[in-house]
Amino acid sequence: MIPAAVHPDLLEASRQASPLVNRRPDRLLWFASWEARKGSWYVPGAFRAIRAHHPQTRLAIGGVGRAEADLLSWFHERDRDHIDVLPRLTIPEQVDRFSASSIFLFPSLSEGFGLALVEAMVFGMAAVTTNTAFGGDWLTDGQDARVVFPSSEHVARAVISLIGSDEIRVRIAQAGQNLARSFTLDRMTDAYEEAFLILRHSLRSRAS
Repeated sequence: MIPAAVHPDLLEASRQASPLVNRRPDRLLWFASWEARKGSWYVPGAFRAIRAHHPQTRLAIGGVGRAEADLLSWFHERDRDHIDVLPRLTIPEQVDRFSASSIFLFPSLSEGFGLALVEAMVFGMAAVTTNTAFGGDWLTDGQDARVVFPSSEHVARAVISLIGSDEIRVRIAQAGQNLARSFTLDRMTDAYEEAFLILRHSLRSRAS
């Protein structure tokens, strides 16, 4: 598998991000299109359960391409005041938001690679994801992310545990950040070169 790469500008910007210990643990972020294959169905129920344990939790939602009223209608009316629907963000604004959030929600059911997840982890967010694409190929539950079954209940349990334990949240976030920062352009280029060499060798072997 040839891994994708985090843009060098984002890698550099992430080095200036606020340390996770200085961020509020109950600040969640979703940054993806709002559709079933991304796991959007699980978020409203999960958020309801999370706020039952941690009432001050806030969820920022970006990258959805939907009107705010439409998006908020998915959530329980008691939770809507705790949701920030983000407009289209510039890169600096995205960096600021990633730097201020503690937990990244990515319960996707279908991904090519899952670059948005890697980018979030680069900024030190503890990730809650599924065994899909990057989550299944590279992450270990409880070590560098929470890799859970795709359901509202499982997402909520993972987030509640991360909010409730600074030690667990910071440990997972730091391990995930170290892993994510290894997905550089050089690594991707080397992987492509190796693949082409293998292919060339295979073609020559067949021709001889």
